[in-house]
Amino acid sequence: MNKNFAELIEPLDRRLSAMVEMPPILDGNLPKNMPLEGVYLFSEKGRYLYVGRSRNIRNRYRMHRRLSAPDNQASFAFLIARKRFELVREKVEPTTWTRKNLMADETFSELFTEAKKRVSLMEFRFVAEKNDERQALLEIYCSVSLRACYNKFRTH
Repeated sequence: MNKNFAELIEPLDRRLSAMVEMPPILDGNLPKNMPLEGVYLFSEKGRYLYVGRSRNIRNRYRMHRRLSAPDNQASFAFLIARKRFELVREKVEPTTWTRKNLMADETFSELFTEAKKRVSLMEFRFVAEKNDERQALLEIYCSVSLRACYNKFRTH
């Protein structure tokens, strides 16, 4: 294995363990001494749902939880709503499901609002990581290891 890559992945398992073992934040009150950047985890009833990364975890958490957040800021809630919409509108052609079209749909809009409320009640954990490359790898490592069902790494 490439030495540079090996150095990047060496601490991933420890960071994952630290995040999972962290007492979850349930009420939106983030600690004052939390790290600025790193990887974060949303879970619900002991089920790991979504792993993300950010240069500012505190602000990113607030964006995910804000009920007035637009679709491009509340990306996790958007994924939840889209999954529910697929069940409700199974006969709708998925190729027409652009963000713009979905946000214009009244049913989807209601599902998106519900999803933002749901996210605001979820357990939240995080772990510090300043290195951009390791942060990206840690996001993937955590989401795969935890089987976070809302993480998708498909590109456009």
